[in-house]
Amino acid sequence: MDRTQRIADLYCARALELNQADLETLRQRALRNLARMREQGSASSALLARWSEVAQRPESFRWVLSASAAEAAELRRNHPLAGALPEAERQEIVRRTRDEPAST
Repeated sequence: MDRTQRIADLYCARALELNQADLETLRQRALRNLARMREQGSASSALLARWSEVAQRPESFRWVLSASAAEAAELRRNHPLAGALPEAERQEIVRRTRDEPAST
């Protein structure tokens, strides 16, 4: 697994953990970020469409944030959860992955 994927996986797992009791707040953040991403053209339309579909259904949303399946991992790589973690925690995830040995 490459470092970018590891960062995305850790970020999403931590965001889910922090919002477990209130998944709706996290879903609403994702939907707002998706709208902004669409306006800015910062992601492919196919990716935005798939994330929009996933974010509409709480169980699908939870699955994407936590499943080991290839489709879930690929979606996490370009997640719409910016701002879901405090900046210090996001930086800690980035730092931690820098210190991890490269996987083969």
